[in-house]
Amino acid sequence: SQIVSCVWDANLDDDKFERCIAMKGNKDQEDRISPKEVYKDLWQCRDFELQHCWQRSIFLTAFLIACYAGYGQVILATFDERKYIPLGANQIVNGYAFVISLIGSILSVFWIQMSKASKAWYECYEKAIVAFADQEQYFEGEVEKIAGFKYRNIPGYEPDRISNWLWTTAGGGYSPSKINVAIGHLSLLIWLIAAVAHIAIAFDAQLNGGFSQMLKSWICH
Repeated sequence: SQIVSCVWDANLDDDKFERCIAMKGNKDQEDRISPKEVYKDLWQCRDFELQHCWQRSIFLTAFLIACYAGYGQVILATFDERKYIPLGANQIVNGYAFVISLIGSILSVFWIQMSKASKAWYECYEKAIVAFADQEQYFEGEVEKIAGFKYRNIPGYEPDRISNWLWTTAGGGYSPSKINVAIGHLSLLIWLIAAVAHIAIAFDAQLNGGFSQMLKSWICH
């Protein structure tokens, strides 16, 4: 196709024909993706997922805070002038609390799923970077020995002290992505406990307090 287009453009002039072939050959070389560009794109994709891992969590944080605030208001509604009103005596309030806890549980599941998805993608790119850095043909000289995450091979590099003890100021070997997922697990656990508690309260109200009395007698004995 290059020769045909050059023949058409150059009108069979030998000098123009050779220059046309050379120019189109250089253009094809420029259009090809180099290993350097692939390596750079892998790092950019990895950094993108790592950065947005927390930004996606921030998006859900506002809704979870609203759920906790709303749940607190509903619970406070069961108190009247410092007198405690049993939550089971007000089925409407109990229903509101249950719905909020259900919404909080769903949002916590979304939190976990989004955090785990981001973690999966950036770990995928990290593995690709490691595999790429092990290919000597993509690097010149001694660069392959320090490419990727081989920073320990850099001459003069001295790692900082790592301490997982919470009461020190040294860096710790923790995974922010795992902590982000753990936050979702904790939030889901809290909301599930709240939902089960409100179901038990509603069930107890239907039995006119019989369930709570039975549970109390079982615990006491």
